Amino acid sequence: MALLGEFWQVLTENLARKHGTGPVHSLSEITMLAERFPDQIQIVCGTHQDQVVAGVLLFITATCIHTQYIAANDIGYQFSALDAVFDFCITKAVSDGKRWLDFGICNEQAGKVLNEGLYKFKTEFGGGGTVHEFFEIPLTGEENVD
Repeated sequence: MALLGEFWQVLTENLARKHGTGPVHSLSEITMLAERFPDQIQIVCGTHQDQVVAGVLLFITATCIHTQYIAANDIGYQFSALDAVFDFCITKAVSDGKRWLDFGICNEQAGKVLNEGLYKFKTEFGGGGTVHEFFEIPLTGEENVD
């Protein structure tokens, strides 16, 4: 996790510039989680001239590698660094016997709206969409739930 701080800078700048937002987690939260779960939280970065230009933060389970955060800066996009990062991640998933590489969600408003730009971005790396049905069961005894 030596490159986490550098990656986080790329991530936060990318999210602020493109979407006017920041990551859901703070750097200190991810650092704490990575320290507690070193085999389940890993980072893969692409570098140029010893600087992080792209990367993904991975959450790893027995069957899946999930890309929690994906980011690149302008230099990373110029050199297609995410292509190399995902090539490594896909190869790792196969060699580790994982069933899936999960690129994460591409929707907004609690799954009601597809973020077409994000979907296109992820499908360019070979990802595809899956539709899920969600069921809500009230546990408080209330019968009317939105």
